[in-house]
Amino acid sequence: MKYISFTVCFSLILFSACAPGGKIIKQNYPSPFEFSITESSADKKDELFVRAFEWVSKSYGSAKAVVDMHDKEAGKIIGKAMMSFPKNPFGNIAYVMSIDVRDGKYRMVLSDFRHSGRELTSAYGPSTGTEYGDLNQQVFMRRFAGDAKKTEDKVFYSVKNYAMTEAQAILTTFSEKMKTKDSF
Repeated sequence: MKYISFTVCFSLILFSACAPGGKIIKQNYPSPFEFSITESSADKKDELFVRAFEWVSKSYGSAKAVVDMHDKEAGKIIGKAMMSFPKNPFGNIAYVMSIDVRDGKYRMVLSDFRHSGRELTSAYGPSTGTEYGDLNQQVFMRRFAGDAKKTEDKVFYSVKNYAMTEAQAILTTFSEKMKTKDSF
């Protein structure tokens, strides 16, 4: 029997990430801001470990660039990865990926999401875009030009929505790979 545990429902992400007219929607984000999948499998730990490591290598271009620690005996892979945020405020979203395998079961957890601003060059010279930092925050307050007090920065939710959608896609491709047996 398969057991799938998604922290955030994929349909919620797809249908409520943006409202009509391009408005940014603040969603009910998980706290802590992390996403996971746990599934049962009929396969042995060693076979699952090889599939997981192969998925990391192919998905990120190089396992060496992403993996901080891997231990086949313990059935554990830990890495730090990054996704580019493709629109304003641009920048990168870094996160930690943890994979655990054992006989008949595997799990992937994506956590510790952090947004960093990208250096921008304009007619006024170089500057760093907005940096939201830890995405575990429920609200991001900042002082906009000309404002006397801090107000809620709604673009922060756009960054969180993007991270949720990408995390769900990562979990889906990982799950598909783990179910695929090599037929050599």
